[in-house]
Amino acid sequence: LWRLPRVRRKAGLWLVHAGLSLFVVGEFATGMLAVESQLAIEEGQALDFSESPRRDELAVVDLSDPALDTVYAVPQEDLRDGRTLSRPEWPFAIKVVSAYANAEAGRRPDAGVLPPSLADRGLGPSLVLRPLPPVSRDDQRNQGAAYLEVRAAGELLGTWLVSSSLGALQEFEAGGRRWGLVQRPERHYLPFTLLLKDFKHDVYAGTDIPKNFSSLVRLMNPATGEDREVLIWMNNPLRYLGRTFYQASFGKGDTLSVLQVVANPAWVLPYFSFGLVTLGLLFHFGLMLSEAKPPAHAAPAGAVGRHGAAGAAAFCLAALYMGAGFLPERPESVDAARFGRLPVLHNGRIKPLDSIAR
Repeated sequence: LWRLPRVRRKAGLWLVHAGLSLFVVGEFATGMLAVESQLAIEEGQALDFSESPRRDELAVVDLSDPALDTVYAVPQEDLRDGRTLSRPEWPFAIKVVSAYANAEAGRRPDAGVLPPSLADRGLGPSLVLRPLPPVSRDDQRNQGAAYLEVRAAGELLGTWLVSSSLGALQEFEAGGRRWGLVQRPERHYLPFTLLLKDFKHDVYAGTDIPKNFSSLVRLMNPATGEDREVLIWMNNPLRYLGRTFYQASFGKGDTLSVLQVVANPAWVLPYFSFGLVTLGLLFHFGLMLSEAKPPAHAAPAGAVGRHGAAGAAAFCLAALYMGAGFLPERPESVDAARFGRLPVLHNGRIKPLDSIAR
């Protein structure tokens, strides 16, 4: 890039290189800043949050108010062996006795062949935890777990086992209030609510091959007063307030819709980069055409004659080809083109017969 002369004639090439550089920067920014999550919603259900398919969090819930739960989210990075967790709003402190990136929780056998559990409160005493190596495949998920020791005013209240595979809120009392602990997928709260009104799963005729998935959702945003219906289907996402909702999957007998939610603050950079490349190319080629000069001398007479004869021959051939289209067809001929366009059901798809024959 630094070898390009800094002159007006090369301005277009500078724009092209700037656009390509911006495209690379955009890809890097997307990889660093984009956040993907999933919103699994059933028909008739309304949600204002999505969940991470790979990351967990520890939720500490204040249950003292019957009308409203106050949730304090602790990211999974803070769940490390020996770390103490505290907040000014908590009348207690939580010590991470032991944390696991991936572990399987199962029922503890009745026979006393295993050592006692580290947990003495909640679900932990009846469960056994088996550590597993972390996984990284797209179709697998780590099930994080941890033993948490809770102390209030210097007094040990107990030790609890939390795991994302359990998904159960375990309660305790501290400071005269009820609290709960649960390890769950990391949540990303939305400034609006989506209600799934209807989900459709269409297949090709005579097969189980998916043809279309669509979710009819009701979007409600109290801050702006919006209350409208939006249809989300394959390759036609909902884009709203910096988030894009794609139709990703389904379940529970076609009553559950899974939407992929992407928040990418750098989404506009590729468009700017392609705009710069287009502008640079137009400027460069336009400048080259404006500087082009006509031939300095006329062509020889013989060359003109040969070009004229070739042009006349091409004109005659084109006239003959076009005239052949007006000739009457033979009565006994078969219309192969129309026959090839006959619709045929093949593997659930209606196709022209010609495409199947090929």
